[in-house]
Amino acid sequence: MKKLLLSSAVLAAIFMSCGKDDNPSPATKPDDIDSTNTFAVDNKLFKTPYAWMDNNNTDPGELNFTNVDLSVTKDTTVLHGLIIEVDTLIDGQTYTFLDDHAAGFDRTKHFSDAEYVYDAKLVDEIAEGGTGNVYTDVQSGSLTVHKQGEDNYSFTYTLTFVDNKKVVGNYTGKVRITNN
Repeated sequence: MKKLLLSSAVLAAIFMSCGKDDNPSPATKPDDIDSTNTFAVDNKLFKTPYAWMDNNNTDPGELNFTNVDLSVTKDTTVLHGLIIEVDTLIDGQTYTFLDDHAAGFDRTKHFSDAEYVYDAKLVDEIAEGGTGNVYTDVQSGSLTVHKQGEDNYSFTYTLTFVDNKKVVGNYTGKVRITNN
């Protein structure tokens, strides 16, 4: 299975797309921030109002959620984001994690990898190595998809990483689909 490594170059390629020029800060209490379009980890809540799906011809697709629009953000900012390797977005489907080389892997029922980053310093569309918190070794999880019109979706996800790091999140809104 292709493992995603969040090096500077990979982050630049993966996180190139949607966003805004604001830089929301993580909330430490649920009352501090609207919990729509967020992910929570380590008792912190991170806004991720931008979403896109990279459909790759030979590699797994990548569903991306970030706090900034990487297609327009060029200045120094802080990056929070999450990627789930999933090939299809079937309305009503709940995908579960399974390595894509495992017996029984079915791209219509499983996602093959996930990773997240928060508090990474972003300069000229590239996350600086050694900054932020990066987790790439998903152990289990689920992703539920609901389509709401032509390019609007609702997602909920729960992921567990090494050291029992749990990420819980959601997104509702437009998802830009790109074909590479």
